[in-house]
Amino acid sequence: MVTEKKIKISQFFVSIIYLILYPALIIVLSGDWLWVEGWIFNL
Repeated sequence: MVTEKKIKISQFFVSIIYLILYPALIIVLSGDWLWVEGWIFNL
């Protein structure tokens, strides 16, 4: 029997926030917006 898993709205928003904030956090903590390796890592 196949069961479908539905994503809750809160899980969706947490995932989106995580995908946006984690890369931004790496760049902000580096202190250098021109850090090429950090941008490549975040892609």
